[in-house]
Amino acid sequence: MEHVKKQLAIGSARGRSPELASTRGYIISSLKNLLGVKTDEFTVATPFGGKKMVNLTAEIPGESDDVIMIASHYDSKLFKDMRFVGANDPGTSVGHLVGN
Repeated sequence: MEHVKKQLAIGSARGRSPELASTRGYIISSLKNLLGVKTDEFTVATPFGGKKMVNLTAEIPGESDDVIMIASHYDSKLFKDMRFVGANDPGTSVGHLVGN
């Protein structure tokens, strides 16, 4: 729950906002105990024009070559006429990933 509270304190992580960059930084620093934290930046077409997106990946080495992937998103939905924080989605899923 502490990770969810910290994400909410940062603010609405949408679009190219400073809050989205801060949320991404928080996640990266929370995953620092894992090996291989990487970013993958790309641009996608949206109803609001081209938007820069960033995927994060972190790897925990195991004893086999098998791969288990657990995923979440950390951005908030963009609305023109209201502030949307996304307290439960993505807050709880990211909170769980960075807290374990």
